[in-house]
Amino acid sequence: RDVVRHGENGLLVPFYDHDALADTLVEACRAPERYVPLRRAACELLLLVFYGLNFLASGGSLLK
Repeated sequence: RDVVRHGENGLLVPFYDHDALADTLVEACRAPERYVPLRRAACELLLLVFYGLNFLASGGSLLK
């Protein structure tokens, strides 16, 4: 089972595709607000999977 799911909690690019990686990074830097939901989902997943916490679901917030 994959932990990172493209567009849900992260962004995936084809392995060794340097152009796709560069394009993805440039897009993320140009429109960071577009990726707030991904960052939140990634933080929640990290806490849940690696620390066993459901911090965000209990009303906590890591990102403002």
